[in-house]
Amino acid sequence: MDKRDIRDNLILAVVMLLLMVLACRSALRGGIAYDVQADATSTDATEVTTEGSSDTTTETPTITPDGFSDDDLSNDSDDDDDDSSDSSSSSDSDTTTSNGVSAEELAALTQELTNTLQEKNDLQTTLNALLESQNDFISKLNELDDLILEYQDKLDEIDERTASAQTMMVQLSSEIEEAQQNQDAQYELLKTHIREEYENGSYSFLDAIFDSVDFMDIVSKSEYIQAVEDYDEKVLKDYTNAKQVLADKNALLTMLTSNMDVLAEAYENKQESLQILSDEKESQINSYQESIDSMEAQVKSLEQIEAEVQAKITAAEASYNVSFSVNGSTGSAQYNGAQFLWPMPTSTVISSYYGPRTAPTAGATSYHRGIDIPCSMGSDVIAVADGTVIYVGYLGNGGNAVIVDHGSGISTCYFHLSSYNCSVGDTVTAGQTICYSGNTGVSTGPHLHFAVRENGEYVNPLKYYTMIEDKSSVSDTEGN
Repeated sequence: MDKRDIRDNLILAVVMLLLMVLACRSALRGGIAYDVQADATSTDATEVTTEGSSDTTTETPTITPDGFSDDDLSNDSDDDDDDSSDSSSSSDSDTTTSNGVSAEELAALTQELTNTLQEKNDLQTTLNALLESQNDFISKLNELDDLILEYQDKLDEIDERTASAQTMMVQLSSEIEEAQQNQDAQYELLKTHIREEYENGSYSFLDAIFDSVDFMDIVSKSEYIQAVEDYDEKVLKDYTNAKQVLADKNALLTMLTSNMDVLAEAYENKQESLQILSDEKESQINSYQESIDSMEAQVKSLEQIEAEVQAKITAAEASYNVSFSVNGSTGSAQYNGAQFLWPMPTSTVISSYYGPRTAPTAGATSYHRGIDIPCSMGSDVIAVADGTVIYVGYLGNGGNAVIVDHGSGISTCYFHLSSYNCSVGDTVTAGQTICYSGNTGVSTGPHLHFAVRENGEYVNPLKYYTMIEDKSSVSDTEGN
């Protein structure tokens, strides 16, 4: 039972109690005389005199709800003659209504209702305090979710940098192998050239002058010597360059290897931090169990009071022939399509069905108002039908949420998301990706909580899927 159900039930109980009091007043105004003795009623009981009496009439204050009047809640029929004769034959000390209910019983019932209202108010105060604590808890979960997403982004960034570095290392290794081959080739060429010069001897400019027959021969031999020296220099330079390229690439590989080590260490640290945050979230959920247990106890008490009050109202209706009705129509959904699309294209598994279940974790409801579809983090979530986005944001236990209005009173809800792909006011079409699955809010793992509302009330989503077996009667313990 969520906060809305609790509040709705409390409001219903208060309204029905007020209607009961007004019904009693109406019956009294119909001409029934009561003589409530002092020793049979409390000081808060209503003292009523017959019409025409000069005694002062003191009544317990009553409040008429909006849309109702005392006349609307009064008994429309008069008492039967036989009942009137029975009433007139009763003694003053045992005054009863024509319906067989004594004044003492009516006064006691009124006092009991007053006490019940007071008890309800006390419980409501306690419940409000617990709900305020729950809001603080949800706020902390929201902060943790933000940190977890931030650290997950950091891990993704490190993964990308690591992948890029690995690609560079593979390419660099290939270049180093090529540079090594080039250096080896230049080295062999240099050795061959040196060996040839050694074996053939060196030929200087001075030798060229003495061996030449004329000036043109000297010039020709000088040019040859210069060409040989240039070639010697080129061979040596090529070898030196090849050696330097190889050294540079090896240095770059060493740097990349070092960076990989740094990235690996950073990844490990971020992963440890992420685990710490996840453990902290789980710890806070578990520690909140005590508060949840207390709240559930309060809710059970309110439900018991509601049941008792309802029984009294039922008995009073039977006794006084009073019927209560609220004018207005809830209407019925008229969805134009026969079926919805499945909201999670990558997963068709249902881990928790609609209806009663064992709450999977602290803060989760024991009555599941949707279905849970387990999936990977960040899986695409699609609109099941055409509609308009009416809500995008954080929604308490549901975490990040998107709600789509499909018209005719039908809306679909998508909870525990990691991110959005739509905004409020967007018109979406069936099959369009509107958000991505996650683990935000009160959740035990990545999944999509999918719910359907008809005229503001949750209904079983599987009514829109004819080929899926409904296992709602099975006690589910997974998801949220």
